[in-house]
Amino acid sequence: MSPPGKYGTSIFLNGLEARIDSELVSRPVDILFQMEQDASALGVPVLTPASGAVLRFLVECEQPEEILELGTGYGISLFWMASGLNRASKIVSLERESDYIARVRSYLEKHPFSDLDIRLLKVHCLRYLEEASENPNAKWSAKFVFVDCDKVLYPKIFRILKRMRPDTAVFDNVLWHGRIFDPERQAPSDKAVREFWEEVKNSNFSYTLFPVGDGLLRIRFR
Repeated sequence: MSPPGKYGTSIFLNGLEARIDSELVSRPVDILFQMEQDASALGVPVLTPASGAVLRFLVECEQPEEILELGTGYGISLFWMASGLNRASKIVSLERESDYIARVRSYLEKHPFSDLDIRLLKVHCLRYLEEASENPNAKWSAKFVFVDCDKVLYPKIFRILKRMRPDTAVFDNVLWHGRIFDPERQAPSDKAVREFWEEVKNSNFSYTLFPVGDGLLRIRFR
C-alpha cells in the first residue's frame, strides 16, 4: 500500500475541469467555440476541450493517411482531429442520426478543411465494421480509429479491431463517469465498459489511459 500523500492531491475538484477547458485549452479553430455553445444549449454531451486537445495531439504525432470515426455526434471530435493533420488525409465519420450529419455539414461549410477528404456516412458503426471485417475483398485503409459511439458496442468493436489491426484506436468515455468502479451500477452500458476494460487489460496490446474528460484510451494494435 502506498503511503498517505505519495501521489499528491487529486486534481478532480469541483469546477476545476471547467476552468481548465475555458482558461487553459486553446481552440485550434474558432468555430469550435460556437459548436460547444450550440451543443451546450441543446444539452448534447460532447468531447471536452481537454480531451479534444489530447486527441489532436495524438493525430498530430501519427499523421495518419486515413482516420475512421465511429460516432460523428456534433462533429467536435472531427474538428479537433482535422486540425491536427498537416497532410492531405481522409476522414470517414460514421453516424446513424441524420440531424447530426446535417449539422456537421453546416459547420464544415463555415470552416471547410479544403486539403482534407472528409466523408460523413449515415450508417450504423457496428454494421459497417462487421461488413468490412467479413468481406475478404474489402480493403482496410484506416490507420487511426476514434471510437465514441454506443458504449454497449465497445467490447464488440474492440474484438473487430483486433482482427482488422489499424495502427491506433482511441476510445472515449472509458472512465464512464466513474461507474466502472461501482459494482451497484449494472446498466448494460456499465457492464459493457467493464467488459471492454477486462479484454483490453488481458490483451497483449500496448495502451495508455489519458484521464481527461471522461477518459481517453489509446490502444496500439501495431
